[in-house]
Amino acid sequence: MNLFIFGATGDLVRRKVVPALLSLNHPNLNIIALGRREFTDSMYQALVCEDDECRKKFEPKYYKVDFGDSLVCEDCDKYLSKNETNLFYSALPPGQIEDVLKYVGLLKKGGFKVKLLIEKPFGTDLKHAKHLVSVIDQYGLQNDLFISDHYLFKDGVRKVRPRSFSKFKMVSLEDVGLEKRVGYFDRIGTLKDMIQSHFLNTIFRILNDKAEEFSDFKVDHYVRGQYLGYAKELGKKTETETYVSLGIKTKNKYLEFISGKRFDSKLGYIEIDGKRTDFGASKNDYKNVFSGFINDLRGDFATIDESILAWEIIEKIEMNKKPVVFYPIGMSSIQSIQNGL
Repeated sequence: MNLFIFGATGDLVRRKVVPALLSLNHPNLNIIALGRREFTDSMYQALVCEDDECRKKFEPKYYKVDFGDSLVCEDCDKYLSKNETNLFYSALPPGQIEDVLKYVGLLKKGGFKVKLLIEKPFGTDLKHAKHLVSVIDQYGLQNDLFISDHYLFKDGVRKVRPRSFSKFKMVSLEDVGLEKRVGYFDRIGTLKDMIQSHFLNTIFRILNDKAEEFSDFKVDHYVRGQYLGYAKELGKKTETETYVSLGIKTKNKYLEFISGKRFDSKLGYIEIDGKRTDFGASKNDYKNVFSGFINDLRGDFATIDESILAWEIIEKIEMNKKPVVFYPIGMSSIQSIQNGL
């Protein structure tokens, strides 16, 4: 069984994906890594492996590929099989996913069995997401696509199942900053990075009729914050938010979402009608993602319809957008939840 990884030289693949694939310990899984950089197999292995165990077990084949209008990897063709399903995973930004969809779609039209796993978010905005749906329909990939949202594979989140409730609260505060995601993050901000996918996908898991529940929602409050020093990290002033506190009144429920970076401690939990469930350790998130993908277990993956609904919700929230307020690095996580910024 072969797994083709697009965007294989990125930080996500090194930090999360490679360790997850190693922990699966799949006996017949071959990795074909595709990236823009000029690497030999051994150079790529050195990039993504940080310990001897990885270097012993992880033996990928690496190929340089230009991700453009004509995504082609002729050297990779020898790894394609018509006898078993060909697996593809994309760690590329959402703006580049169309090329991958077309590449995999052409393979399907050529008689190959395919499955494709892509990272959230699905699209860069509502218009782009709808365009991607048209591409998926064009190539008949509706049943071959998996949308990864690793939050849905956290142990604490997986325990949350559909139920009746009145109040829902979700918190994810981090003590780290942007690390190697500064350029990408500044284009989207916390609302799209966290609320659009992780938080909304989680609430979708426990709503029986999510479209109806959000049909006429109201924004109760929407606070955008930015930690002091963010502009210096980025190299320019910006209105991108690194913190969001959001309250929403839906048809029958009240939802509260809080997410931010550079606080004094990491804190993550879900609270339903006053009962709190911590996210738990995140070591198995991506292991669970790839196990579900390889074994065709779709239950915890986000759907295309959910992704479109999430973008519709985000567009309405952004109509209430206000200037960012600034908060100090190391601000108390508990204080920010209790008193805001």
